[in-house]
Amino acid sequence: MRGYGALVVAVVLATALWFAPSENMSPVVNTIAVSAIAMFGVLQVWLARRTNPSDVARVPEYLDPNRLDRLPPGDRARVLRRYLLLAPVAFPLTSAMTAWEIARLESGAAERVTLWAPLAFLYDQFGYWPAVLAPLVGGAIVSGMLAVRLQHALREAGRSRDQK
Repeated sequence: MRGYGALVVAVVLATALWFAPSENMSPVVNTIAVSAIAMFGVLQVWLARRTNPSDVARVPEYLDPNRLDRLPPGDRARVLRRYLLLAPVAFPLTSAMTAWEIARLESGAAERVTLWAPLAFLYDQFGYWPAVLAPLVGGAIVSGMLAVRLQHALREAGRSRDQK
């Protein structure tokens, strides 16, 4: 899967560079960059196809969100608790960083700032507050979903403990 993912990324990057070339690059440099990105994607697919399946590193189950439901309920609850502990730190931090960057831009302290693309879109379309509050709202939604999953995991853990 790694190879095909790299190929998709390479195709997207190459297409973006080809149809929207950078103003700072000459057409020759742009063509070389597009070719290098495309060759990287093809090389990753070739390497992935040659890799022996037994040599592929496996993601630990507690890190793979697709395998979270396969974990025993007690372990699943432990993982979900970790995620819930991380959310109140990560989302407000993202919101504060966004507010700081936009404040620098609006005060004239910086001509350009770097924002996450969806937040930059929100700022361009709707202004300061929607861009600053979006990570908090997203964090509340994600935390709510994690809390519901945690309740289900705890309920299942209680049932499995009662059956023993």
